[in-house]
Amino acid sequence: ATLSRANLTKATLYKTDMSGAYLGRADLRGATLRESDLRKVNLGHANLTGATLRESNLTDATLGRADLTEADLGCANLTKATLQESNLSEAVIEQAVFRDSTLERADLTNANLCGAVLCGANLHSIDLSGASLEKADLSDADLRDARLDGTDLRNADFSECDLRESSIRGITVNQGTQGGVQTRAEKAAGGAEDWDAIARAYT
Repeated sequence: ATLSRANLTKATLYKTDMSGAYLGRADLRGATLRESDLRKVNLGHANLTGATLRESNLTDATLGRADLTEADLGCANLTKATLQESNLSEAVIEQAVFRDSTLERADLTNANLCGAVLCGANLHSIDLSGASLEKADLSDADLRDARLDGTDLRNADFSECDLRESSIRGITVNQGTQGGVQTRAEKAAGGAEDWDAIARAYT
């Protein structure tokens, strides 16, 4: 289906099969797409401000430059999705799966990513300032040149993560974060084994 630029403001699309649909630049502000099949959907440049996509399947979806400000993506599956330069500021994304996804240069300031899975994701130049990443899995993720200032990283997994040239000032960590596993950047620099020491080195 082709619904480019469609006005679906506050539409209710609960458990709807929209897999493969083209919704580029569509207006979905406040729409409900909970538990919907959105595999391979194209939502590039779409406005999803305040939309609910909780528990939806967005595997291989395209959301480049989409506006997802304050959207609810809790428990959604975004495996291998493309969200480069998208705006997810203030979004609820807890326990969502972004395995091997691309969020390069995306804005996730003040987003709730508690328990989210971002292993292997491309997070190059992402802005996670003020976000909550408690218990999130960022193992093997690319966080080069990322901004994590003021981020809650308690019990997060950063094993094999690349944090070169990233900014993590004022972060919240706890003893044992990372399980003592060094990031690639710290291995290369021969840095400390303990995440608390790594945090001090960056602040």
